[in-house]
Amino acid sequence: PGGETSDEPDTPPDEPSSPEPPKDNPTPDTPPEQDPPQQDAPNQDPPAPPEPISLIVELKGKYYTYAEMKTDLAELSARYPVHMTYRSYGVSADGRNLYVATLGNPDAQKQVIITAGMHAREYVNPYVIMRQLEYYLQNYETLTYRGQTLSALLDKVCFVIVTMTNPDGITLAQ
Repeated sequence: PGGETSDEPDTPPDEPSSPEPPKDNPTPDTPPEQDPPQQDAPNQDPPAPPEPISLIVELKGKYYTYAEMKTDLAELSARYPVHMTYRSYGVSADGRNLYVATLGNPDAQKQVIITAGMHAREYVNPYVIMRQLEYYLQNYETLTYRGQTLSALLDKVCFVIVTMTNPDGITLAQ
């Protein structure tokens, strides 16, 4: 019916919104058949688990500072040069560079602007947006949304992220 709204997220028609109810047929109490254990080749060590990727954006003290954000932008850009760029778009009244980062296709027709740290006491917002940026960069090739990979979505969209709009106020408040 028209005009109804819901706080529930949209669920595509081909995906159930809740798990399937249990079937009425009880399963027998016999364990499933198992394949015999495979013999490894002699003198062969099992493969080592992949090394976890170390985080760049982390709290190093009580607050996430302008200096940490500046360093993190440089390190993220060096680690993920194909998917992320950043640049200074101006200078604050106290001489701090104002930075903008891009994630996705900078030539995309759709552009989403995200700002963080507008007001002096909003110093947690730049940390949150920087962590989100790093998460998307780390998972650029593996994340999916409604059957599309993040990389395919970001071919059509660019996120323009003003990482700390008011570095002077935030520095004073910290």
